[in-house]
Amino acid sequence: MKQIEEQIKWALANHLLNIKDRIATRMNELKRTASGRSASSLSVTLVTNFNAYLEGDSQWNVMQKGRSGGKGPYNFQEIIKDWIQAKGIAVSPRRNETQESALNTAAYLITRSILQKGTALYRNNGYNDIYDSAIEEELAALDKEIGGYFEAEVDNTNSLFIKV
Repeated sequence: MKQIEEQIKWALANHLLNIKDRIATRMNELKRTASGRSASSLSVTLVTNFNAYLEGDSQWNVMQKGRSGGKGPYNFQEIIKDWIQAKGIAVSPRRNETQESALNTAAYLITRSILQKGTALYRNNGYNDIYDSAIEEELAALDKEIGGYFEAEVDNTNSLFIKV
């Protein structure tokens, strides 16, 4: 039975790592990667009693459906500024404005728009399947894999008691 426990533990870890990798791949496919911090925030943690976790930063709550308007984090404008730079979005200064000032203005305007109206993905009732399918498919594969381990163990146990 100890062997099955180890097989299940490693199967669980492998499927969670597969989900993590598939999320990063899907974000790239959908061009939702800027700095790479979201995908790199994901980590798999194994604990005893067949519990495991795939955890990441809080932004994962809005990755698939966008963000509604309303209160944002205290440093939201800085987050948007970093996003503009990571995405390589060109911000052109006007008149006597410096590049830094133009960047701050763009970040302010984008932040204000999101806080007032939400993101375009949210406003358009959009959906980006970044992790739902990966989780569903990997859990189905895990279920099948674990079922195979128990089936083999039952066959092995039966062979000890049944003489053919």
